[in-house]
Amino acid sequence: MASITKRVRDIVRERLQSSNGLNAQLATYFADHALADPPVVNWDIEARQFFEANISFDDLVESDSPSTPCVFLYSTGAQNQNRVKFRNFAGQVTMRVDVVIENEATRAPETMENYADLVEEALICCLNAHSWAEVQSGGVAYNGQIETERTAAVTVNSSNWRQVVSAILTFEVTV
Repeated sequence: MASITKRVRDIVRERLQSSNGLNAQLATYFADHALADPPVVNWDIEARQFFEANISFDDLVESDSPSTPCVFLYSTGAQNQNRVKFRNFAGQVTMRVDVVIENEATRAPETMENYADLVEEALICCLNAHSWAEVQSGGVAYNGQIETERTAAVTVNSSNWRQVVSAILTFEVTV
């Protein structure tokens, strides 16, 4: 039996990587705003743009060569609420998706917030699509409960301005 949080993580990963997942939504939102070159996540593990872990991007840069946008998918917790008697687990699992975006600029970009807005909209649309939100699989149900946040102020490294856009999702799990 797969772990409780792994079941949920697998479902979210499949959604992000699907043909109408995050890349498709980013392309749509950037086209709607007449912006060229939407960010594209290469989901191949060798591309170093997708990690199933809660890793600081800055720490990752110290030991690896990630590129942006960079996506991190991980669980922030599971709470057995005993909603169904005689089950191993009947409660909530919370998943988090962090998307690290960068803007190459010699000075602070005045439009970085607009860029983050589009990434946030793409995340919401991808993760709350009606065709997916009603899916129940292997005791996992997603009811569309999503929260987004910008986890850090825009920061600068040697050549890029960086920001993190996050989505927090709550799932009901019964196993």
